[in-house]
Amino acid sequence: MPAIIFVVATKFIISGSKRNDHRSNLAVGIVLVVVAVVLLSGFLAHGQVVFDKQTGIVTFDRTGLWFRTEHLSFPLRDVSHATVQPMGGGSYHFIVVFKGGGAEDIVASTSAGGQYKAAAAINEFLETRSD
Repeated sequence: MPAIIFVVATKFIISGSKRNDHRSNLAVGIVLVVVAVVLLSGFLAHGQVVFDKQTGIVTFDRTGLWFRTEHLSFPLRDVSHATVQPMGGGSYHFIVVFKGGGAEDIVASTSAGGQYKAAAAINEFLETRSD
């Protein structure tokens, strides 16, 4: 989808830059490029969470809209459990829940498989940790 928008935007930009009377085409092309970048960054959103028993830290690294990156670290002792929420349409939301409230996720939602297995493995890991 973003590729199609880029192609259409390029045609508008070329058309708008060739003639002075088509400046609105240039503006439409630029707006379409921005829309395509936002969509592309949403499609490419990803993240990972690392549970490090040795250091006692859980770390979240995410890349989301506008390719914005985020790095968060929390004490492992504050983690309650991991869970998965079905979002509909075959998408799932992987969440790490903290004791005393609050939660963090890797990305907003994904259709990639394995979230339930990951949550089960994390919960098993949390049960075997020594605080």
